[in-house]
Amino acid sequence: REVLPAFIAERRWFSGKGQGVRRVELTDYVEWKPTTRSWLVALTRVESAEGETQSYFLPLTLVWEDRDDELLKALGPLAIAKARQHAQVGVVGDAFGDDGFARAIVAGVAERVTLKTALGSIRFTPTRAFATLAGDDIVALPVTTTGAQATSNTIVSLGDRLFLKAYRRISEGENPELEIGRFLTDAGFTHAVPIAGSVDYVSNDARLATLAILQAYVSNQGDGWSYT
Repeated sequence: REVLPAFIAERRWFSGKGQGVRRVELTDYVEWKPTTRSWLVALTRVESAEGETQSYFLPLTLVWEDRDDELLKALGPLAIAKARQHAQVGVVGDAFGDDGFARAIVAGVAERVTLKTALGSIRFTPTRAFATLAGDDIVALPVTTTGAQATSNTIVSLGDRLFLKAYRRISEGENPELEIGRFLTDAGFTHAVPIAGSVDYVSNDARLATLAILQAYVSNQGDGWSYT
């Protein structure tokens, strides 16, 4: 009621900037623990101060002070609230500030993981090009959250090999970027960024939404605006 509205209102991916957030509701979630760490993979319904309602993808991480100081420092800009459990003190933050979460997504795609949520499921799906694009040493790749954050996306790169794009504002239906990109990748078209995999949410009543796509990392020398 108090913490999430204030946090979301300040995010670049929140499309209602200037309106403020009246209410945030968790619409579905699952605690995901593929390794020794766990994350709360959550979908939210956000109501702006003007009454407009939108859905957002907001995975959360919990980091304790006495266990991982480096991660705690890295999480700083994405920290949401302090947390306490008995004598332990820590921070709840956006999971995309946690390198382990990005690596877990890639591993989930590789393994075709399906997570059962409270009201649906989250599916991790590789394309036929995944093995070629990802290689076999993913855990060794440095994870970087880039500065090029669009209004509705969070972008994470894994070395110079993979490019993870999370759609923070989500809409019902398969994202066209995934649908077209996967078709071109499977067809062997070499003049578009190949798709390695995707993460989709499917509700119990069969409504689908794309949460993230995994692409090959493509180096560039700038953007079209600068060139023009």
